[in-house]
Amino acid sequence: MATFAKLSDDGKTVVNILTFDKAKTTKNNQINEEVGQGHLYRTHGWPAELWKISEVDGVTPYRKNFASIGHTYDSARDAFLPPQPYPSWTLNETTCRYEAPTPKPVSPKNAEGLDIETYAWNESTQTWITRLR
Repeated sequence: MATFAKLSDDGKTVVNILTFDKAKTTKNNQINEEVGQGHLYRTHGWPAELWKISEVDGVTPYRKNFASIGHTYDSARDAFLPPQPYPSWTLNETTCRYEAPTPKPVSPKNAEGLDIETYAWNESTQTWITRLR
């Protein structure tokens, strides 16, 4: 299966996600984005350049992250970016994911190996808040 993201008219916001047989994106036994874009244009009438491949077979994202509705397509980075969760979080240029100013703590595990605590970010104090399970 191949998954493509449909971008808004300005080419920046993911507005839809479609998954279909990857054979419709293949040329010379290789995944080819232009072939998939052509198929989507013929099928849906949306301009071919506003379709971007997100992933094939659900394994590895083509553009840093899997696309989701509401994500941004950054053409300079050729990456799908999730929304910034908090103003203090910064974009990691390597992963194209937002990171908190301080790393999330590692939860201790119970006898079954499950997390004992969960954590939530508190933007006003710029700290992680511990929540017991």
